[in-house]
Amino acid sequence: MNPLNGKEVAAEQQEVVISANGLMQGTLPFLEGVRKLVDVRSRLSGTENDPDFLLFVAIESQADHIPNAEMRALCSQSWLEKCDAEVNDIAAFYQTAVMAACERLVRRFSHAA
Repeated sequence: MNPLNGKEVAAEQQEVVISANGLMQGTLPFLEGVRKLVDVRSRLSGTENDPDFLLFVAIESQADHIPNAEMRALCSQSWLEKCDAEVNDIAAFYQTAVMAACERLVRRFSHAA
């Protein structure tokens, strides 16, 4: 059972659409978008084993050592350069699958929200 009320579920579904669109349009940094979708997935009932979301869970797991925006200020420039290069490699590797998953999520959740 989902502990969210109807209005909260609609807001989470809208966040899926916004994040997925941002990833597809390149207006949301790759890893930030992936992490947002993983976060929303954890709050939406029925998405635990959803293959469209599991792709983002797998990517986030692969990149869980890469600092988020708040933590970057605490990291050395050389480490950030390595992390950024790794994110670029991950994004390039998953590009096609991410775009397809984002399209499916937008189609599903645009109508639901």
